[in-house]
Amino acid sequence: MTPEQWLSKEIKDRGTKQRYIAEKTGIPERKLSAILTGRRRVQADELISICNVVGINPLDYPVPPVVGGKASA
Repeated sequence: MTPEQWLSKEIKDRGTKQRYIAEKTGIPERKLSAILTGRRRVQADELISICNVVGINPLDYPVPPVVGGKASA
């Protein structure tokens, strides 16, 4: 699961509107939509801002375990 997929799921699960997130973070709605649909990679500062608004901890992102020096999916 990518960070973008994880954010999208968490936002949907909480019922938070993209417009609200865009207003609170200053990220344009179009850019936020591109992030949440996987058309654009989320930047670290954007991830933190979105998480703060939605009320999730960015450290809760499920990082895949590293096996043999490579991340396994």
